Amino acid sequence: MPMQASAPAMIVISCPHCGTRYQLAPDAIGTSGRKVLCAQCGRDWTARMPEPDGPEDGLVFPTGDEDSLDAAFDAAEKTDAAKARTMARIKAAIAPKTPQARPVDLEAERRRLRAFSARQETIARTLPVARMRRMARYVLAGILLALVGALMIFRTEIVREAPAMASLYSSVGLGVNVLGLEFEDTRTITIMREGARVMAVEANIRNVAGRPVDVPPVRVSVYDGTRTTIYEWSAHADAGHLAPGEVAQLRTQLTAPPQGAAGVRLSFINDRVELEAGAQRIQGGR
Repeated sequence: MPMQASAPAMIVISCPHCGTRYQLAPDAIGTSGRKVLCAQCGRDWTARMPEPDGPEDGLVFPTGDEDSLDAAFDAAEKTDAAKARTMARIKAAIAPKTPQARPVDLEAERRRLRAFSARQETIARTLPVARMRRMARYVLAGILLALVGALMIFRTEIVREAPAMASLYSSVGLGVNVLGLEFEDTRTITIMREGARVMAVEANIRNVAGRPVDVPPVRVSVYDGTRTTIYEWSAHADAGHLAPGEVAQLRTQLTAPPQGAAGVRLSFINDRVELEAGAQRIQGGR
Protein backbone atom coordinates (compact mmCIF):
# COMPACT_ATOMS: atom_id res chain seq x y z
CA MET A 1 0.00 0.00 0.00
CA PRO A 2 1.65 3.28 -1.04
CA MET A 3 2.46 5.79 1.77
CA GLN A 4 0.83 9.18 1.75
CA ALA A 5 3.03 12.22 1.62
CA SER A 6 3.17 14.09 4.94
CA ALA A 7 2.08 17.69 5.09
CA PRO A 8 4.91 20.19 4.58
CA ALA A 9 6.40 21.67 7.71
CA MET A 10 5.36 25.23 8.58
CA ILE A 11 7.61 28.01 9.80
CA VAL A 12 6.83 30.89 12.12
CA ILE A 13 8.11 34.40 11.47
CA SER A 14 7.64 37.43 13.69
CA CYS A 15 7.59 41.16 12.95
CA PRO A 16 10.74 42.75 14.39
CA HIS A 17 8.82 45.97 14.96
CA CYS A 18 5.71 44.86 16.89
CA GLY A 19 6.36 41.17 17.57
CA THR A 20 3.31 39.90 15.67
CA ARG A 21 3.85 36.26 14.61
CA TYR A 22 2.84 34.64 11.33
CA GLN A 23 2.73 30.95 10.33
CA LEU A 24 3.41 30.13 6.68
CA ALA A 25 4.94 27.51 4.39
CA PRO A 26 8.75 27.54 3.89
CA ASP A 27 8.46 27.95 0.14
CA ALA A 28 6.65 31.27 0.69
CA ILE A 29 9.97 32.68 1.94
CA GLY A 30 12.48 30.76 -0.02
CA THR A 31 16.08 30.23 0.78
CA SER A 32 17.07 33.75 -0.14
CA GLY A 33 14.39 35.43 1.97
CA ARG A 34 11.49 37.72 1.03
CA LYS A 35 10.33 41.23 1.86
CA VAL A 36 7.02 41.11 3.75
CA LEU A 37 4.59 43.74 5.19
CA CYS A 38 3.23 43.43 8.79
CA ALA A 39 -0.56 43.53 8.80
CA GLN A 40 -0.52 44.72 12.43
CA CYS A 41 1.82 47.72 12.42
CA GLY A 42 2.07 48.30 8.64
CA ARG A 43 5.85 48.23 8.53
CA ASP A 44 7.94 45.95 6.28
CA TRP A 45 10.98 43.84 6.79
CA THR A 46 12.90 41.02 5.02
CA ALA A 47 11.79 37.63 6.33
CA ARG A 48 14.30 34.79 6.04
CA MET A 49 14.23 31.10 6.73
CA PRO A 50 15.13 30.42 10.36
CA GLU A 51 18.40 28.70 11.19
CA PRO A 52 18.04 25.06 12.29
CA ASP A 53 19.36 25.85 15.77
CA GLY A 54 17.90 29.36 15.83
CA PRO A 55 15.85 31.04 18.56
CA GLU A 56 12.24 30.37 19.33
CA ASP A 57 11.08 32.51 16.38
CA GLY A 58 12.73 30.10 13.99
CA LEU A 59 11.19 26.93 15.34
CA VAL A 60 9.64 24.76 12.72
CA PHE A 61 6.82 22.45 13.76
CA PRO A 62 4.87 20.01 11.67
CA THR A 63 1.45 20.94 10.38
CA GLY A 64 -0.10 18.12 12.39
CA ASP A 65 0.56 20.07 15.61
CA GLU A 66 -1.68 22.94 14.44
CA ASP A 67 -4.84 21.10 15.51
CA SER A 68 -3.33 20.50 18.95
CA LEU A 69 -2.52 24.20 19.25
CA ASP A 70 -6.05 25.18 18.18
CA ALA A 71 -7.51 22.77 20.74
CA ALA A 72 -5.26 24.24 23.42
CA PHE A 73 -6.30 27.77 22.42
CA ASP A 74 -9.98 26.75 22.52
CA ALA A 75 -9.54 25.16 25.96
CA ALA A 76 -7.80 28.29 27.22
CA GLU A 77 -10.61 30.48 25.85
CA LYS A 78 -13.23 28.23 27.51
CA THR A 79 -11.28 28.37 30.77
CA ASP A 80 -11.11 32.17 30.58
CA ALA A 81 -14.86 32.34 29.81
CA ALA A 82 -15.64 30.08 32.77
CA LYS A 83 -13.46 32.25 35.00
CA ALA A 84 -15.26 35.34 33.70
CA ARG A 85 -18.67 33.79 34.44
CA THR A 86 -17.49 32.78 37.91
CA MET A 87 -16.24 36.29 38.62
CA ALA A 88 -19.52 37.74 37.36
CA ARG A 89 -21.48 35.50 39.75
CA ILE A 90 -19.17 36.47 42.64
CA LYS A 91 -19.60 40.20 41.88
CA ALA A 92 -23.35 39.77 41.65
CA ALA A 93 -23.38 37.95 44.98
CA ILE A 94 -21.37 40.60 46.84
CA ALA A 95 -22.97 43.61 45.13
CA PRO A 96 -25.29 45.69 47.43
CA LYS A 97 -28.89 44.65 47.01
CA THR A 98 -31.59 47.22 46.32
CA PRO A 99 -34.09 46.96 49.19
CA GLN A 100 -37.57 45.99 48.09
CA ALA A 101 -40.35 48.37 48.96
CA ARG A 102 -42.53 47.01 51.74
CA PRO A 103 -46.18 47.96 52.20
CA VAL A 104 -46.66 50.78 54.72
CA ASP A 105 -48.64 49.97 57.86
CA LEU A 106 -50.54 53.22 58.44
CA GLU A 107 -51.66 52.31 61.95
CA ALA A 108 -48.13 51.38 62.99
CA GLU A 109 -46.85 54.62 61.48
CA ARG A 110 -49.45 56.63 63.44
CA ARG A 111 -48.47 54.86 66.65
CA ARG A 112 -44.83 55.61 65.94
CA LEU A 113 -45.59 59.29 65.34
CA ARG A 114 -47.67 59.51 68.54
CA ALA A 115 -44.89 57.91 70.54
CA PHE A 116 -42.37 60.31 69.00
CA SER A 117 -44.58 63.31 69.82
CA ALA A 118 -45.02 62.08 73.40
CA ARG A 119 -41.23 61.79 73.79
CA GLN A 120 -40.76 65.27 72.36
CA GLU A 121 -43.33 66.73 74.76
CA THR A 122 -41.72 64.94 77.69
CA ILE A 123 -38.33 66.35 76.76
CA ALA A 124 -39.81 69.84 76.21
CA ARG A 125 -41.47 69.80 79.65
CA THR A 126 -38.14 69.15 81.32
CA LEU A 127 -36.44 72.18 79.74
CA PRO A 128 -35.86 75.24 81.98
CA VAL A 129 -37.84 77.50 79.65
CA ALA A 130 -40.84 75.16 79.79
CA ARG A 131 -40.66 75.06 83.61
CA MET A 132 -40.57 78.85 83.74
CA ARG A 133 -43.58 79.07 81.42
CA ARG A 134 -45.55 76.61 83.54
CA MET A 135 -44.67 78.55 86.67
CA ALA A 136 -45.76 81.81 85.00
CA ARG A 137 -49.08 80.21 84.00
CA TYR A 138 -49.65 78.95 87.55
CA VAL A 139 -48.87 82.37 89.00
CA LEU A 140 -51.18 84.08 86.50
CA ALA A 141 -53.97 81.59 87.22
CA GLY A 142 -53.52 82.16 90.94
CA ILE A 143 -53.70 85.93 90.48
CA LEU A 144 -56.87 85.61 88.39
CA LEU A 145 -58.49 83.32 90.96
CA ALA A 146 -57.56 85.71 93.77
CA LEU A 147 -58.97 88.62 91.78
CA VAL A 148 -62.24 86.81 91.10
CA GLY A 149 -62.47 85.83 94.76
CA ALA A 150 -61.89 89.42 95.83
CA LEU A 151 -64.55 90.66 93.42
CA MET A 152 -66.99 88.13 94.89
CA ILE A 153 -66.18 88.65 98.55
CA PHE A 154 -65.84 92.42 98.52
CA ARG A 155 -68.52 93.17 95.96
CA THR A 156 -70.53 95.21 98.44
CA GLU A 157 -67.60 97.49 99.23
CA ILE A 158 -66.75 97.71 95.51
CA VAL A 159 -70.27 98.77 94.55
CA ARG A 160 -70.38 101.20 97.45
CA GLU A 161 -67.30 102.95 96.04
CA ALA A 162 -68.25 102.43 92.37
CA PRO A 163 -72.07 102.24 92.05
CA ALA A 164 -71.82 101.58 88.30
CA MET A 165 -70.52 98.09 89.13
CA ALA A 166 -73.91 97.12 90.54
CA SER A 167 -75.33 96.52 87.06
CA LEU A 168 -72.36 94.33 86.19
CA TYR A 169 -72.90 92.12 89.23
CA SER A 170 -76.61 91.97 88.52
CA SER A 171 -75.94 90.81 84.94
CA VAL A 172 -74.18 87.70 86.28
CA GLY A 173 -76.87 87.00 88.84
CA LEU A 174 -75.07 88.43 91.87
CA GLY A 175 -77.17 90.94 93.74
CA VAL A 176 -75.30 93.52 95.76
CA ASN A 177 -76.91 94.98 98.86
CA VAL A 178 -74.94 98.17 99.24
CA LEU A 179 -77.11 99.63 101.98
CA GLY A 180 -77.15 96.48 104.05
CA LEU A 181 -80.92 96.65 104.39
CA GLU A 182 -83.61 94.24 103.23
CA PHE A 183 -87.39 94.38 102.99
CA GLU A 184 -89.28 91.56 104.71
CA ASP A 185 -92.95 90.63 104.96
CA THR A 186 -94.13 93.22 102.46
CA ARG A 187 -97.95 93.56 102.37
CA THR A 188 -100.11 95.74 100.14
CA ILE A 189 -103.92 95.85 100.52
CA THR A 190 -106.73 98.17 99.55
CA ILE A 191 -109.51 98.92 102.00
CA MET A 192 -112.55 101.17 102.15
CA ARG A 193 -112.34 103.86 104.83
CA GLU A 194 -115.12 106.42 105.32
CA GLY A 195 -116.43 105.67 101.85
CA ALA A 196 -113.03 106.10 100.13
CA ARG A 197 -110.56 103.52 98.82
CA VAL A 198 -107.26 103.47 100.66
CA MET A 199 -104.08 101.58 99.64
CA ALA A 200 -102.10 100.46 102.70
CA VAL A 201 -98.48 99.34 102.38
CA GLU A 202 -96.58 97.67 105.24
CA ALA A 203 -93.09 96.09 105.39
CA ASN A 204 -90.32 95.23 107.82
CA ILE A 205 -86.80 96.55 107.19
CA ARG A 206 -83.92 94.45 108.55
CA ASN A 207 -80.25 95.37 108.96
CA VAL A 208 -78.22 92.54 107.32
CA ALA A 209 -74.90 94.40 107.02
CA GLY A 210 -73.38 93.31 110.30
CA ARG A 211 -72.75 96.96 111.17
CA PRO A 212 -74.96 99.94 112.18
CA VAL A 213 -76.85 101.34 109.18
CA ASP A 214 -78.86 104.51 108.65
CA VAL A 215 -82.30 103.84 107.13
CA PRO A 216 -82.88 106.08 104.08
CA PRO A 217 -86.31 107.08 102.77
CA VAL A 218 -88.34 104.51 100.85
CA ARG A 219 -89.89 105.16 97.47
CA VAL A 220 -93.28 103.50 96.96
CA SER A 221 -94.10 103.07 93.24
CA VAL A 222 -97.50 101.97 91.99
CA TYR A 223 -97.52 100.22 88.60
CA ASP A 224 -100.25 99.01 86.24
CA GLY A 225 -100.77 95.72 84.43
CA THR A 226 -97.88 96.47 82.07
CA ARG A 227 -95.58 97.17 85.07
CA THR A 228 -95.42 100.83 84.12
CA THR A 229 -95.16 103.21 87.06
CA ILE A 230 -98.32 105.32 87.28
CA TYR A 231 -97.81 106.91 90.72
CA GLU A 232 -95.17 107.07 93.43
CA TRP A 233 -94.43 108.71 96.78
CA SER A 234 -91.84 108.47 99.54
CA ALA A 235 -92.20 107.16 103.07
CA HIS A 236 -90.05 106.71 106.17
CA ALA A 237 -89.60 103.80 108.56
CA ASP A 238 -90.30 104.18 112.26
CA ALA A 239 -86.53 104.13 112.95
CA GLY A 240 -83.82 106.10 111.22
CA HIS A 241 -80.89 103.98 112.46
CA LEU A 242 -80.61 100.18 112.88
CA ALA A 243 -78.05 98.10 114.73
CA PRO A 244 -76.92 94.78 113.16
CA GLY A 245 -79.92 92.44 112.94
CA GLU A 246 -82.39 95.07 114.17
CA VAL A 247 -85.76 95.50 112.39
CA ALA A 248 -87.78 98.66 111.66
CA GLN A 249 -91.38 98.92 110.46
CA LEU A 250 -92.63 100.80 107.43
CA ARG A 251 -96.30 101.81 107.28
CA THR A 252 -97.71 104.11 104.65
CA GLN A 253 -100.95 104.57 102.77
CA LEU A 254 -102.38 106.24 99.70
CA THR A 255 -105.94 107.55 99.60
CA ALA A 256 -107.81 107.13 96.31
CA PRO A 257 -105.14 105.16 94.44
CA PRO A 258 -105.14 105.61 90.65
CA GLN A 259 -107.32 103.42 88.48
CA GLY A 260 -105.53 100.42 86.97
CA ALA A 261 -103.11 99.98 89.88
CA ALA A 262 -101.92 96.37 89.87
CA GLY A 263 -98.97 96.35 92.26
CA VAL A 264 -96.48 98.23 94.38
CA ARG A 265 -92.69 98.35 94.20
CA LEU A 266 -90.52 99.43 97.17
CA SER A 267 -87.00 100.80 96.90
CA PHE A 268 -84.47 102.50 99.18
CA ILE A 269 -83.23 105.91 98.10
CA ASN A 270 -79.99 107.61 99.03
CA ASP A 271 -77.60 109.96 97.30
CA ARG A 272 -75.60 107.24 95.52
CA VAL A 273 -77.62 104.12 94.81
CA GLU A 274 -81.20 102.90 94.67
CA LEU A 275 -81.93 99.40 95.98
CA GLU A 276 -85.15 97.93 94.69
CA ALA A 277 -86.99 95.47 96.89
CA GLY A 278 -89.10 93.92 94.16
CA ALA A 279 -92.82 94.01 93.31
CA GLN A 280 -95.72 93.32 95.62
CA ARG A 281 -99.14 92.74 94.13
CA ILE A 282 -102.00 94.66 95.67
CA GLN A 283 -104.39 92.58 97.70
CA GLY A 284 -108.00 93.52 98.25
CA GLY A 285 -109.47 94.27 101.69
CA ARG A 286 -112.56 95.64 103.23
